[in-house]
Amino acid sequence: MDVAAIVAFFRGEFEAEERAGFPRLSLIPDTGVRRFLRHVRGLSKSDTELLKSAVAKRASRFFASAADSFPLSDAETAIFEKLGSALLQMGADWQFTPLKLLKMSASMSRSEHPTVKKQMEGFQMPEDVLRWLDGLTTCKATELRKLVKRAFSSRFGFKAENLGGGNWVYHRPDGSCPFEVEIDYGGTFGQQLRYSVRIGKRKPGGPLGGLILENMMGAGSGDWDFITESTADRDIALLVDLVEYAAGIPTRLTQAAGGNTDSAT
Repeated sequence: MDVAAIVAFFRGEFEAEERAGFPRLSLIPDTGVRRFLRHVRGLSKSDTELLKSAVAKRASRFFASAADSFPLSDAETAIFEKLGSALLQMGADWQFTPLKLLKMSASMSRSEHPTVKKQMEGFQMPEDVLRWLDGLTTCKATELRKLVKRAFSSRFGFKAENLGGGNWVYHRPDGSCPFEVEIDYGGTFGQQLRYSVRIGKRKPGGPLGGLILENMMGAGSGDWDFITESTADRDIALLVDLVEYAAGIPTRLTQAAGGNTDSAT
């Protein structure tokens, strides 16, 4: 397939989301995506155009060989560097911190233990943030797995397979579905789940990885870190929709640009 057509396809996908006001990205319980949207909404028109071009080129690499893919221009490389710096700076803001880490910070902030008080000397979470956190309960991995299993079974007829280490794969054991979903529930930096959609079937012992809507949009890596008990049903319903969207990318890409695409790896 012509690489220019692939790049144009992904730019069109981003622009469609942008014109609609980022309806999918805005709902994703991922503080990294929230930071991305804050940054993008504050860009100048020229910088937005550069970012869209850079995002589309990077996304095209899932379907074009390294030799055929378009290199980023110096300006596009610089816009990614600007994005990375902005996201890093926003990481210190309460509203862009993973829920697990916020809860841990709140507990330490209130602790009367001498060792903890010494460690937290000079640090105090604002009372309004503490009250806000009191009203939030983190959805634990056990409950997330139950919700995901039920939702994937209902929509796709998938079964859950435990790969160990917090990693699960959801697929039809008979191989009758052209894709499968991998989810890691064992994040160590506040992530509650990390998902990806693999076109085809992963080889036993092979690496995890595949298509992720957020990655295609340049907005993140599928690391969801702000799922509460009260929002979990809605969030998993969104996850199912995003999985279906990502799984359909190869077909839509072929229809839009013509020709055949290789499976994403």
